[in-house]
Amino acid sequence: MKKITFLMALFMVSIGYAQAPTDNAADPTRSASDVVGVYGDTYSQIGTNFDPNWGQAGHNAVNTAYDPGTGKTVLAYPGFNYQGTEVTATNLAAMDGLHVDVWVPTGTSRLLKVSPINSGTGAAEFLVEVPLTPGSWNSVDIPKSSFTGMSWDNIIQLKFDGQFNADGSANTTDTFDVYLDNIYFYKTPVASGTDATLSDIKVDGASISNFSSGTTTYLYGLKEGVTTVPQITAATTTDSNATTSITQASSVPGGSATVEVTAQDGTTKITYTVNFEYTMPSGNPTDPNIDSNDVVGIYGDTYNSIVTNIDPNWGQSGHGQVNGTYDPGNGKTILALPNFNYQGMEVTATDLSGMDVLRLDVWAPTGANRMLKISPINGGTGAGEVLVEVPLTPGSWNNVVLNKSQFTGMTWDNVIQLKFDGQFNADGSANTESWSAVYIDNIYFYAAATASVETNELFNVSVYPNPSNNVVNLTANEIITKAEVFNVIGKKMRSFNVNSNSTSINISDLNPGIYVLKYEINNKVGTTKFVKN
Repeated sequence: MKKITFLMALFMVSIGYAQAPTDNAADPTRSASDVVGVYGDTYSQIGTNFDPNWGQAGHNAVNTAYDPGTGKTVLAYPGFNYQGTEVTATNLAAMDGLHVDVWVPTGTSRLLKVSPINSGTGAAEFLVEVPLTPGSWNSVDIPKSSFTGMSWDNIIQLKFDGQFNADGSANTTDTFDVYLDNIYFYKTPVASGTDATLSDIKVDGASISNFSSGTTTYLYGLKEGVTTVPQITAATTTDSNATTSITQASSVPGGSATVEVTAQDGTTKITYTVNFEYTMPSGNPTDPNIDSNDVVGIYGDTYNSIVTNIDPNWGQSGHGQVNGTYDPGNGKTILALPNFNYQGMEVTATDLSGMDVLRLDVWAPTGANRMLKISPINGGTGAGEVLVEVPLTPGSWNNVVLNKSQFTGMTWDNVIQLKFDGQFNADGSANTESWSAVYIDNIYFYAAATASVETNELFNVSVYPNPSNNVVNLTANEIITKAEVFNVIGKKMRSFNVNSNSTSINISDLNPGIYVLKYEINNKVGTTKFVKN
């Protein structure tokens, strides 16, 4: 019996090893100067975490040092459905492709896909099939062009996804084993004497952030008001035999400096451009002075705020980078939205149907030929959202006042979020590339009581007694068609048709405080205040 048990155990172990590789993939031979490694023994690596918890089936089972019996190690994904890898954020725009060696067991009838994850410009990810022959190592080069729309200018992660059958149909239930080696990005070697690339550009003695030899245009940000033109102080060629010619910018903002690189052959040339723009404000906008009783604040130092989350994860490019306490240099704070494409805010669900205006201050970088739109998100009656353009003059603070009527069909009776959307060119056409940043301050809704003074006088509107304990009377010299009562945070407390030039309103059940009385006469809307004792 013991012999049978031993033989059965040996048989099972043999089966287990039969489903794993017994050798390594061939060592890569590309020059290290043309490669950025993610995993493997040949090249230095930017991989930092080979098993982040993305909810995958094989989390905590990943083995980065699996030995197939050769003394060398490979990356094992047992019980695989999908898997991520985190890497040091790197500009890989100059790379031409992604290489991976992959092994899956004989009999595996599945499809494997891969995508880098980019947080810069262009598409964030695009899954591409990895060709597989089960039971042997597959050496796969995937051209960058296969990852449609991706720029690879800020790679932060790598994703493998095996939730597919061999025909491409979904299979999110069954897992399988995958072994990987030699994961790296590569570029095509440059012929001797024809390399006209740079490995570094320094502006005023400091290297440009996130520089890549394959990226030829850069934005160098300046604080609003700077007049001294920055200088390119160094331009380092990749090939020491190449030469450079530097032309400095003549003014800021809007000025550009160039570096023309000529390769050793004397004919191959590449020009790098550095654009100097105001990308950050030097101060705050003017503090608002509207009576706080007429205001519901979202962001800013002047009014109480109903915001609960200034950076919910809606998949935006700048998530995790939002700064609600950015100091432009004067000790006050504003809201900074770096790497902006769109942004949401969550607020305490609030009835703002008594508010007439959405107001905010916005600062956008010079050179940003873009359009910004905004909408409250309403969970009550009427339209859920209506994006309205925010008028912008780049390089300075814009005091923006948007009337409720511009948000066609919206009631604002249960506002739960606020949305900013910058995925447009200045002409309104779509553009999903991120802005360098947008800065915002003093976001609030308010009831335009001050704008109603003329209406009150025009129709000789009177509210009395004021203050009052139980009843207030509303009178006018023409027919009042409708009246509504709101508290100071915009919640509607009363709404009724009048169709008379006077009415009495019972306020005995209201809490003591200030209230806004909104009325309609001859299709004109006015407001006035009263105090409940």
